[in-house]
Amino acid sequence: MDYSKYPPNWRDTIRPAILARDEYKCRVCSIAHRSRVYANSRNSYVVCDEFIEQWAISQGKKVFTIYLQVAHIDNVKENCDPSNLLSLCPRCHGKRDKDHKALIRKVRRSIQESGLVDSLPENLEQISSILKIIAKEVYSITAIKLNQQESMRILDALLSVIN
Repeated sequence: MDYSKYPPNWRDTIRPAILARDEYKCRVCSIAHRSRVYANSRNSYVVCDEFIEQWAISQGKKVFTIYLQVAHIDNVKENCDPSNLLSLCPRCHGKRDKDHKALIRKVRRSIQESGLVDSLPENLEQISSILKIIAKEVYSITAIKLNQQESMRILDALLSVIN
């Protein structure tokens, strides 16, 4: 994991404070930090005591430890305000970020296919189509309608990540 966009005190101050605030439980599914679990047939976590862990291993199930992650609600790693942070298990964090990551992939692919990275001002028509894609995808995920200026701010942020 690339921690270059996180503040220097992320690991020793911010992350532990958020985990403590959230009582070391996932804010979505309530699984506890450092729980020993296996995934059942419905892909849900089953918390193991010593007996269940031995049974699961004997059944060929993979038993593992859940380590909670701290997620950014707005997906901006630099924004480490406590109101923007949640303790989540890896599964809930992945589900939460799925749409955001899909949007980034789609816009990145559009930018690469159109060659916008090299010459943004000369490609106003292509920029317009990408802005429409951004607005459409944000609307499909959040039901929030963006204007062209808001879409451009998202495009600028994505380009700064790509470059």
